[in-house]
Amino acid sequence: MADLPAYTLVTSRRRRSLAILIDPERGVVVYAPERARRGEVDEIVRRKQGWIEQKLALQAARRAAPKIAYDGDRDEAVWLINERVACYSRSMGLVPKKVTVKDQRRRWGSCSARTGALHFNWRIVMAPPAVLDYVVVHELAHLRHPDHSRGFWSLVAQHAAGYRTCRRWLRENGDRLMV
Repeated sequence: MADLPAYTLVTSRRRRSLAILIDPERGVVVYAPERARRGEVDEIVRRKQGWIEQKLALQAARRAAPKIAYDGDRDEAVWLINERVACYSRSMGLVPKKVTVKDQRRRWGSCSARTGALHFNWRIVMAPPAVLDYVVVHELAHLRHPDHSRGFWSLVAQHAAGYRTCRRWLRENGDRLMV
């Protein structure tokens, strides 16, 4: 039998189920309820070993893939993101109170529905235009639906018809944008 993959165990009193995350920086992280016994967790990790190894190999291949370069400057990124927000804001009838473009490590965009502020990672401009548009539509849709309900995804689908393809592209290629 193969050795158990190395993992970091994070327990929480509030967690009710076990989750395995393959984190680019921390490796395999297992989130478990505080009451879970280490032997039970080891057994679940052992059963998921094939999936874990597949994800680790995929992540290693992504890191080895060439990075996507951006030959513009950050001001151009800000201009492009604001232009796309303005375009979709008109067509969706949703106007953010503030748009910021930041250097984020983990997210492509976020929305504070309470304040009406949208935040975007400048690196998203390196993605194909349809992917940038999807992220803009996604965050604007959160102004109306602060969750990922059916209504939210219905609104996204109305304005970004190929959003599933764009989500897949980000999952498969997003690491290459992190220059």
